[in-house]
Amino acid sequence: MSPYLRSRTSVAILIIGVFVASLMVATVYASAVPSVSTQSHLVGTRSAPEVARISELWAKEWSAKNLEAVIGLYAEDAVFLTATGSRVSGRTAIRDLFEKALAANTSDLRVHSKVTEQSGNLAYDSGEYEEAMTTGGVKRSGRGNYLVVFRRSGKNEWLIVEHMWTDAPTTGQ
Repeated sequence: MSPYLRSRTSVAILIIGVFVASLMVATVYASAVPSVSTQSHLVGTRSAPEVARISELWAKEWSAKNLEAVIGLYAEDAVFLTATGSRVSGRTAIRDLFEKALAANTSDLRVHSKVTEQSGNLAYDSGEYEEAMTTGGVKRSGRGNYLVVFRRSGKNEWLIVEHMWTDAPTTGQ
């Protein structure tokens, strides 16, 4: 073998060796560094993640009867599952349902986030709610649980894609 080929072969072997060694170091480093999770299990506090704040904003706008602000939080293909088990699909149908509900009721709604998690472009907020409502001059209170599933839009904003409420029985029922 000529000295020229020997030196080129040696250089190629050296480069491959450095590459393999770099891969081994990167693999060892990656397994030694704890993974960073984008999930958070937080009780609704001031440090609650963005999706929990959206649920709070929803309740605030609902209580203010600001229908357009509430509907603006939903994706076009959103689904709302009522406490009675009905499925309402699409932003337009949800808007119609909410418009009727807000016309008939006055609400003071408070949500308390219990768990929020995020994975990529999906996130959810789950918690409890308390509501003081007036319908036809009659006041009543209620409470229950909620689950809101969010999807990050192309505009990098969280929109509601699934929303569900359950009613908890009142004392004595």
